[in-house]
Amino acid sequence: MKTSLVVAALLLSASAATAQTREGYHGNSSGHWGGDGGDRCYVPSTYMNYDDAVALGKQQLLDQQKSLGEVAREVRAQKARSQENQDKPTK
Repeated sequence: MKTSLVVAALLLSASAATAQTREGYHGNSSGHWGGDGGDRCYVPSTYMNYDDAVALGKQQLLDQQKSLGEVAREVRAQKARSQENQDKPTK
């Protein structure tokens, strides 16, 4: 029983190690991440305490929210498309 657990653990760790070395998943010397030398720069992850992380997440959500004008334009455009679809004759 113990030997089968050890073998299973070795197989899992070996499969994880090979997945990290597949083509396209390792950094290159230019500091970019990806096999094609893509345009995204590698940014190392950092650790922060929970309260700071929650505050950062809330701020990012606020930054993503649309203004009232943007929402009104989208609703107007959606209503116009809906009206156009209703006015089209059906075959």
